[in-house]
Amino acid sequence: MSFLTTYYGTRRGMDLIDSFFGEQTFESGPKSKVRKKDSGHEVLMVVPGVSKDDVSVDVENNLMTVSYDQKKEQDNAFAVKSFSRSWKLPRAADIDNITASSENGILIINVPNREDSKSEKRKINIT
Repeated sequence: MSFLTTYYGTRRGMDLIDSFFGEQTFESGPKSKVRKKDSGHEVLMVVPGVSKDDVSVDVENNLMTVSYDQKKEQDNAFAVKSFSRSWKLPRAADIDNITASSENGILIINVPNREDSKSEKRKINIT
């Protein structure tokens, strides 16, 4: 499992549901990918047609949540498209320096590691 763990469920849980209902897939919301980098992590999320003004990225209690709400009026009817997904951040995450940008329908969130989080490996002697 990646260092950023999806807060609501795991792929294993979805595989169980898929096997119960046959080969159906129950993916909700946009596709996302988490990449590990030397300086931290990068989250990529496909959000075509969603304005950056409609997207919210929040961190609370080491839980990062990406959400959006779009409301459009078409032919006297309202269409609402909303989504929310959360990830538990690693302890090394520098939540004060998380940045986000949107480019060509891709939301890019950079989650840097804290400078003081560089882990050092050391051998512990057993007595």
